[in-house]
Formats: sequence, C-alpha cells, structure tokens
Amino acid sequence: FLPRIVEGEVRCLMVGSELVEIVHKKPAEGGLSATLQSGATYTKFAPDHSKFAKLVKNFKEDIPHIMDSFGMSDEPLPLLWTADYIYGETDD
Repeated sequence: FLPRIVEGEVRCLMVGSELVEIVHKKPAEGGLSATLQSGATYTKFAPDHSKFAKLVKNFKEDIPHIMDSFGMSDEPLPLLWTADYIYGETDD
C-alpha cells in the first residue's frame, strides 16, 4: 500500500513516443480509487507544465527502454498508451 495514493495518481497520455497530455487523477475525499465513477477529480495539464517537469524528464529518458523491458526491442511503441504514476516518498 502506498500511503500517498490519497493524493492521486498522474497519468501520462502518449501517442507513440510523444507525450500529449498529463492528467492528475485525485480520489474523492476519503477514497482510494481514482476512477471518475468513484467520484475522482481529473485535472488535465499540458506536457510541459512545470508542476511535472521532473517526472516528464525522467519518463522521457526511460521511453527508449520500455519495449526492451518487455522483451520486444524490435517492436515500435504502441500508437496510443499511458503510463500511470503514484506518488512515492518525498525528497524531504
């Protein structure tokens, strides 16, 4: 269990290797689920929003290795795909 799940998760929406949108999915008060059906709030951000600069930088560095990690290094990235992140420990 990740205690910071109550802060939501961050979804990176991809078209091929291009990040097209970031969505912060925050559960309803007292909830753990980040689905719209459960009452979560979705806030959309541009890919270059400063709030997610560090995440995006690290994610872009990882993209070339994703297909290889699945043993599919000869295959292209999917046309439409997402990567979801749950907040971990803080740097404090």
